Amino acid sequence: MKRSLAIYLVMVIPIAVDAADPPKQPEPAAKGVAPQSDLDKMLRLIGHPLVVDNRRIVFNAYGSYEQVSSRWVKDVEKLKSSAVPEVAKVAKQASQKVEAKLKLIEQTEKAKDELTRAAARKNLTGGVGIAALQDLLFGLNEVELEHLKDAGRISREDVNGLLQRRAELNAAATQQFMKYFAEALPIQILASRKIYRLKNEAAVAIPDAFEPLLERVRDRAGKGEPTVVVRAAIDPAYDFVDGRDTTTALFDVRNKSDKPLTQLTIKMEFATSEGKRTVYGYIPKLEAGAAAWFDPVPVARGFLLDEPRPPGGGINKLEAASYSIWCDQFRSESEKLQPTPIDQFKILQMLYALSPGTKYISVGGQKEPSGRLTFTITRFNREAPNKGLAFDYTETVQNAKAPKVTKVEASVTLPTPKWDKQKRLMDLDPLIVNVKAGQNVLKFTLQEDSKGCWNWNTPLDKFVMQSVPTEEFKAHDELMQRLRAAVIAKRVSDVKALAQEALDKYPDTPAEQFAKMSLSELKDGKEVANSFKVNSVWVGDDKVFTVTELNGEKFTATIAVGSDIKRLVKGTITDTKISWLAQDVRVGQGGAGGDNFGTFGSDIRGDKIDFVWNDGGNKGKYTLRLKKEK
Repeated sequence: MKRSLAIYLVMVIPIAVDAADPPKQPEPAAKGVAPQSDLDKMLRLIGHPLVVDNRRIVFNAYGSYEQVSSRWVKDVEKLKSSAVPEVAKVAKQASQKVEAKLKLIEQTEKAKDELTRAAARKNLTGGVGIAALQDLLFGLNEVELEHLKDAGRISREDVNGLLQRRAELNAAATQQFMKYFAEALPIQILASRKIYRLKNEAAVAIPDAFEPLLERVRDRAGKGEPTVVVRAAIDPAYDFVDGRDTTTALFDVRNKSDKPLTQLTIKMEFATSEGKRTVYGYIPKLEAGAAAWFDPVPVARGFLLDEPRPPGGGINKLEAASYSIWCDQFRSESEKLQPTPIDQFKILQMLYALSPGTKYISVGGQKEPSGRLTFTITRFNREAPNKGLAFDYTETVQNAKAPKVTKVEASVTLPTPKWDKQKRLMDLDPLIVNVKAGQNVLKFTLQEDSKGCWNWNTPLDKFVMQSVPTEEFKAHDELMQRLRAAVIAKRVSDVKALAQEALDKYPDTPAEQFAKMSLSELKDGKEVANSFKVNSVWVGDDKVFTVTELNGEKFTATIAVGSDIKRLVKGTITDTKISWLAQDVRVGQGGAGGDNFGTFGSDIRGDKIDFVWNDGGNKGKYTLRLKKEK
């Protein structure tokens, strides 16, 4: 009979501790310091994104090439009027540089879409035809045809003829689609490369703006002894789909003192075999013993030199790295670093999941124990993992007077790296914790999920132990849940109050983003309908809807779908609804379409109209959004 995990674990050094005298729990991490000065606001905006102490709190939301956006520009522009001259200057320069790149990205996206649609019209119209393709995709298969033959409904000649026709259709359709892909794929790849380069150029403009702020940062730095450990590595990688080098540099910072560090600014300089890269980071507060690691920093050949690298064309190497740090407690400038091998860097990062004080609690599973289980790491040295670890195993049994606590000793098996032929790190095996239970050894695999939580996947009972976030992140999550419930229930006053609380307490976090989205959705359909004016333009996919006349509840508008369909429609608008019928459409080019019924609304992207259409035989949905004036 299969034993439960609880039975196995109590066999491990069975020292039960009464709940009246529980093991000392680590104190929850103090909440981060929310900077108030314009200088700190700017440092947060242009600092490289990071995660502190494996807790999924991302302090800076825009500093990497994937996160530069028009929203970032708007947030920076708010500081143009700062009373701090350096901040005002940086806000103006950074926002202008990034906005120019974003416009080029928008133009590239538009050109890519137009060229792709042109390739589709050229290669996917005509040919085998829609009816033939439908027969190819949905017609009777060979088995069904054989059944019809056996039933005497068709002859063998009919079956052979239909199968031959199907084979000819398949060959023709394949050839037709291959022509389309041969023309469209290079367009997609070239556009993707250009957009990647433009985003990188926008990201580079951000740390360039940091320099004018350094004097202010230096002036406020303390004069104590440095208490940090900094590591850096390079992670060679290649995207075989886009055909581009995606090599990145990695770095992290650990506070080795027993006191928190505040207002910490770091400057990282990487010298690679392809060129140099400098990035900055800003951490409001780094607790004692805590660590912060930063988003990967692009140092690919295409990024540094604007030159492609073939798949087997060598590897970019990290030749040197240095850092400077300024915080309220100390300053440390131009410190040299010995690069850490990438597999060691990532393994050491994984070992943070076993930091003393980290808690894991059982969740879900097919056969969860009757009570709640908790693991609390009490001893582990990530610099000497071979010395093993200790954790307290707490079992909360239903109807029991008090939980039982068992002290457990375990060993750690480090992940084995997997390399490709070019000596690039492809993958790491899971981290394994080995617990001896009687004559058996239980192997727990630790893996990070998509939300940044570390999970112990247990060999028995098929349940997982999931990491418990800090008190700050629990409060952050609880606020998001309350806000989400208020949005669903449409409690407007609660939404406004909770969203404002999120904006004040948790800048540059998912709570802030959700708060802004929630506030944008407070706009009701009647208010959005007021945007439906003469000359207003509503767009979606390849559709352009332009209002030409508006008289009370009646309107006239033109609709263009690509270059193939042009219509003049007459319809009705009432409160939050809009509609027109196919019989009221005057066709300029293409067909009249079906009856269309829309509802005004809004989301984080702005005002919109959600439509459903029906032509008697077919139906579908689409969305049009109000085009913003330049």
